[in-house]
Amino acid sequence: MKKFSVIFVAVVFALSLAVPAMAVHVGSLDTGPTPAVDEGFSISGGYTFDAEDYTTNAGVQSQAYDDDLEVVLKVNKGDVTVVVDLEIADDAQFDGDSIRGGGDLIDNYYVMIGNFIADGLSLKIGEYGISHGRKIGFYSQGNRNIGIKYSLDQADLALYLGKLQEAAADPDADNDLLTLQASLKGIDALKKANLTYASRTNEASGSDAGFIGVDIALDAGPIPIAFEYNSISSDIAANDGGTALFLSGGFNELLGFNVNLNYFTSNQEFSDAEFGDYWYPLSIYGDKVNGDSGDETTMIWVDGSYKYSDELTLKGAVLIQGTTNDTGLDESIGTEIDIHAVYKVSGNTSLQLTYATWAPGDAYPAPNDETATQLKARLKAKF
Repeated sequence: MKKFSVIFVAVVFALSLAVPAMAVHVGSLDTGPTPAVDEGFSISGGYTFDAEDYTTNAGVQSQAYDDDLEVVLKVNKGDVTVVVDLEIADDAQFDGDSIRGGGDLIDNYYVMIGNFIADGLSLKIGEYGISHGRKIGFYSQGNRNIGIKYSLDQADLALYLGKLQEAAADPDADNDLLTLQASLKGIDALKKANLTYASRTNEASGSDAGFIGVDIALDAGPIPIAFEYNSISSDIAANDGGTALFLSGGFNELLGFNVNLNYFTSNQEFSDAEFGDYWYPLSIYGDKVNGDSGDETTMIWVDGSYKYSDELTLKGAVLIQGTTNDTGLDESIGTEIDIHAVYKVSGNTSLQLTYATWAPGDAYPAPNDETATQLKARLKAKF
């Protein structure tokens, strides 16, 4: 796999030199595909390498090297745009945009036709993800979507019809997904306002699931506020559905550097529903520990960053997490502290050193009550 990664980079580099008539644009992996040009070909992407030493809350130590190579190819001709996302990942947590799954080289792809039938109307067909809020993904591996988006001065309106599973021999056994989204715009002090409704119908099992989400950010006054509320209704596997609530306030203007106070609560039914995993801001608990024994999880944390110099940025987070178990008794999941130092080697290359420690609470009795630690070095190059 490592040898293939090197060959793949060489091929992409050669391709960029072989098409001088096309516009090659240097983009950013974090912002997705590069901005559209009137006509041309663009390449963006990045390479990430991690070296990690990790000790679990059961006292088990492990060391690992993980890397990820992503290359996004984009061709734009008039109103037609084609995007192919290629990715090779050692660790699944890298591969956040993977739609096709199964270790395929092609993560996702789509064809988008602008001004389709009418001005402001676009058609998007392919295998791609649809998301809401911080990390709700309306797809499963192999999902195919047909989307129509209509852009107005006041809002963007979108409708997606997806196939989570197709049964060619019996169409009545398909697993279908309908998603409606509206994004308001042009309103003073409203940084974003996204509304999402999704309905999943599994004909084979006769079960349905619904999702309603609101994602709002206000940039009024000295303390910007972010609010997110999500609700899932489901009759799948005795899952009665659940809710999640996220609140955040920023204190940048008052303190002169980036500090946020955050609150999150959800129940286990929400986490178990089949609309994708929710985002967790923890280095250890979010990635390494698979859930808890309670029905309701609550987190309060403070995170921030300070730009020490043009090259060095310091980041950190302190999190306290609790739960209410099946008997109604409050239990502590634990406390975590994350510290990051990010050093910019060049304009598009950075080094990050992370140290995190998580002390389990009452929800984790012996022998799983030891303090977990993580030491990670990350090299990240964007192009």
